Amino acid sequence: GDLFVSNVGTEIKFISDDIPAHFEVFRLYRPPNTYTDFAGNLRARVSTLLDSEDKIIRVRSTDYTENLQPNIKYYYTFRTVDFHGNVSNPTFIYEIR
Repeated sequence: GDLFVSNVGTEIKFISDDIPAHFEVFRLYRPPNTYTDFAGNLRARVSTLLDSEDKIIRVRSTDYTENLQPNIKYYYTFRTVDFHGNVSNPTFIYEIR
């Protein structure tokens, strides 16, 4: 299916019934015109699973580290994926330098 879907003119309410299974990190080297420019540019999947011997622990946030080249602009967007494979809307597009 499509990476990002737009339903122009249709009111959609988004709710969450599960915590994220992982976060998806998308990156571009040039400014995107639309969110679909991020298709095929998945950089990482960051798990929400904490390392625990006793039980399975999931978190609602995590961190992600990348090595970037100096004086280069990068463009990122993120989204979450729950246990059922449902994806969130993408975040704002972030320009990082």
